[in-house]
Amino acid sequence: MKKSLLPLLTLLFCGLLSNFTYAQYDKMLIGDNNNGQIVIANINGTSLDTLILPPNQSFYDADVDQVNQKIFFAHYWGIFKMNYDGSAFDTLVYEPTGSYSDGIAVDAVGGYLYWAAMQEKKIYRSDLNGTNITTLYNATGFVTDIDLDLINNKIYFGQWFSSARGLFSVDLNGNNLDTIITAGYDVHYIGLDASNSKIYFTDDALAKCRRINYDGTNDTLLYNFQGGGFFVDTTNSLLYTSDMNPSNGNIIVSDLNGGSPTNIFPSFTLASPHGPLLFSTLTTGIESIIESNNQTIIYPNPFSTTSILHSDNILKNATLTVYNTYGQLIKQMNQLFGKTIILQRDNLPSGVYFIQLSQDNKLISTEKMVITD
Repeated sequence: MKKSLLPLLTLLFCGLLSNFTYAQYDKMLIGDNNNGQIVIANINGTSLDTLILPPNQSFYDADVDQVNQKIFFAHYWGIFKMNYDGSAFDTLVYEPTGSYSDGIAVDAVGGYLYWAAMQEKKIYRSDLNGTNITTLYNATGFVTDIDLDLINNKIYFGQWFSSARGLFSVDLNGNNLDTIITAGYDVHYIGLDASNSKIYFTDDALAKCRRINYDGTNDTLLYNFQGGGFFVDTTNSLLYTSDMNPSNGNIIVSDLNGGSPTNIFPSFTLASPHGPLLFSTLTTGIESIIESNNQTIIYPNPFSTTSILHSDNILKNATLTVYNTYGQLIKQMNQLFGKTIILQRDNLPSGVYFIQLSQDNKLISTEKMVITD
C-alpha cells in the first residue's frame, strides 16, 4: 500500500454499482502516560481532547476492532476495552501487582484478542470479550509488544532485559518460533509494514528506533530517541512514531524511511507518549447485529487476481463496504443485487481487508479477504 490512497476494488455481477464513498483515518489515540490519561485528536493534531476514564488510566499499546468499533488497550494494570469515545469502559484482565502488559493486537473478524503478559513471559489469546483465555506461547524472556501479520498468519513480538532479548515470531497458534534478530537489542515496541515485509522496533537499551526486514536483513537506524510505539500507514506511505524524549514529548510523522520528520503537536504537549493508534470514526449507520439466516463465502481466499463472493440469499439493494485492518473505509458500493459477486483485485495492494455486507440497514455478514502477490 505504498502509493495509492484509494485503491480500486471492482465487483462485476448482475446489478448496478454506484455511489462510491471513500474515507481515511480521521482520529488519533495516544497514551499520554506521565500525565495519566488517554487523549484523542484529529490526525493533524487539532481538537486535542482527554477521554473521560477512570483515574490515571492510560495505555502502553492499543489496537482497534473496526467491525464492532471498539478500542482494546494494554496497560500497567491489565487489559481493557472501550468505545471510540471512551464510553463503555471495561476491564478484561486485571493484575493487582502491576507491570502487566505492553502489547496487544486484535483479529476482529477472527474474533480473537492477543496480548503479551510481560512478567509472566507469556502470550495469551482470548475471545473479544476476554473469555476463553488460552496460553499460546511460553517465552524465555520478558515479552513486550506484539503485532499480527494476518497475511502470513504470524505473531511478531519483542523481548527485553534478559539473555533472550530480541525480535521474534511464532504462528497464530504459538508454534514455530523464528528468531529475527538479537544483537543485544532490548526490543520494546514494534510496528509492522506487512505490505513491504518490514518491522519497526525500539531498542530501549540504546534509546533508538530501528527498522528491519522480516528475514532479519537490512537492520537500519531511523531515530536517535526512545520511541513509545509506531503506527504504519502504508496506504499513505506514512510512519507515525511516539517520541518519548522529555525535550519533545510528541508524535512524529514521516515517510516510511523516517525521512522528513515533523512534530504533530507543539513540544511538551505530551509526557511519555505511547501509540499512536489511528482509526476511522466514520460509520455507515448499519446495525451491528449480524443476520443469522444468511451465509457468505469468498473463494479462493487468499487470492491474487480474482475471487468470488457468494451469498446464500439473493441480495436486493445491498451495500458492500471494504475496510483495511485499522478500520479505514476503503470503498463502499450500493445497490447490489444477486447472489454471486466476482471480485477483481485491480490495483488493490496485498494485505488483509474486511468486507461488510448489509441490507435494509442490517449487517448480513462480515468476511476477511486476503490479497497476496
